[in-house]
Amino acid sequence: MTVCTVETTSIIFHDLLKTSESKIFLVSELQEISRNMDAMSLCLPHEAPPIVRISARGKELPASKLDATHNRGNKGIWQDPHQRIASFADLCFSSSLSPSPPDAIVVGGHSAWFKTFFSKYLGSSTQHACTRQKLCNAGVVAFKLQRGEIGGRVLYRVRPESIQVVHGHFGSKYKDEEEEEEKEKEKEEKEEERKKQKGKRKAG
Repeated sequence: MTVCTVETTSIIFHDLLKTSESKIFLVSELQEISRNMDAMSLCLPHEAPPIVRISARGKELPASKLDATHNRGNKGIWQDPHQRIASFADLCFSSSLSPSPPDAIVVGGHSAWFKTFFSKYLGSSTQHACTRQKLCNAGVVAFKLQRGEIGGRVLYRVRPESIQVVHGHFGSKYKDEEEEEEKEKEKEEKEEERKKQKGKRKAG
């Protein structure tokens, strides 16, 4: 999670955090899917970022409310985002959570991350806007994530009929900008694959 996401989540859940034992867990698997500078985490492993905007609103959030146990620092520049998403799905059903698995998990993140998550666990056979379009800013979506095993292999699936848009929408009026971002993302992925193949040839 980048600073903006942590700040937004802190502002939204400020009252709950203030009156309960709830915490915000900083999870490296949720870092934005981009190699742009503004998508990089400046926090060292197991550290939490300073929350400035919530203070500007006259509110306070004790440092103890940000749990950086799962923060391993900035993501690898060439790391496959699908691996991070799969690791997050594993974490959702991990015995390290209490209760395990929890009844519900609230995730604050970035629109490209969620779009990739839905594409991965809904599959191409499911026609839904969430696999083609980004969630708008401050949008909220509820859904059920299922876990199963086939031949000893752990698989995850988002139940299509469980997806509910609680607030906001998928898509944007800035369609041209979104298409440009998609083209840039595809370009980055092709360049990443080219470098991987080049590295394999050198190793061979």
